[in-house]
Amino acid sequence: MWQHLIGICLLLLTGIFSVLFLAVHTVDQESNRIAKAKQVALSRSTMVQIEDTSVFNGQDSYVTVMGEDQEGQKLAVLVAKENHTVYSYPLNKGISQKKASAIVKDKSKDPIERVTFGRYQGKAIWEVKAGSSFYVVDFKTGKVIRVL
Repeated sequence: MWQHLIGICLLLLTGIFSVLFLAVHTVDQESNRIAKAKQVALSRSTMVQIEDTSVFNGQDSYVTVMGEDQEGQKLAVLVAKENHTVYSYPLNKGISQKKASAIVKDKSKDPIERVTFGRYQGKAIWEVKAGSSFYVVDFKTGKVIRVL
């Protein structure tokens, strides 16, 4: 009887430690990915100061780096996960994050959870998450392209 109890405890402990190891390893990989994307954004765009980062997972996955160039112009730099391709967008060339949020707020009953800059079908977009829906808002026109 004791042998069964000890065996079950050992199996449970092994399972718990395995899950914890995988969780820590995954967090480390994501942190490394974001740190690498920051370096790429600074070295391959005109960005000189980073203000914020986020992850955009759409058709392709990007790390979004928000910041400024030397003239103080706000930029959004997308760094592709797969090949580190860089897309740089001056934020004054399209609608603001607040405007995208307001557009979706008018269309959705759910509260806005987050707004992320990204890329969809070759266009710069704001992805606005409201409830269980993702609204894809065109960065240049402010039109809702798609609701997922």
